Amino acid sequence: MKLSDAIRLGAMIRPKISGYFFKDGASCAQGAALEASGTAYDDDVERSFDHGLRVRQLWPEACGLYVRCPACGGSLMPLLYVIAHLNNENSTGHGWTREAIADWVETIEGLKQASDGTTDVDDARSPVPVSVDGGDRE
Repeated sequence: MKLSDAIRLGAMIRPKISGYFFKDGASCAQGAALEASGTAYDDDVERSFDHGLRVRQLWPEACGLYVRCPACGGSLMPLLYVIAHLNNENSTGHGWTREAIADWVETIEGLKQASDGTTDVDDARSPVPVSVDGGDRE
């Protein structure tokens, strides 16, 4: 299942939370994706490391793809970090809905990796610049 689809599907299960995969009966964008992929809801904060590992196992490309935030254009970060940044409603985030995050993620899924390690970002809706696994990062 694509990450964007998993975020959308999981967002239908429960309300949104910021700063946690799961808490108080809610989930963040990554938590929603996990739940949609079959990971049971678990708001034990001590298991959040396990949740992070599971996200990386299910969507490894989201760790190696470096993108700029589409809202503020900040530094290049792994896609998973930008998803958390967009989800969180605090001074370091933008508070996007999980559905809006899924829409944005969908615009960059399947981008072709060029031979120089960068990713084709011809789609105007895509963040720029993008680098894959070990490319130049700022």
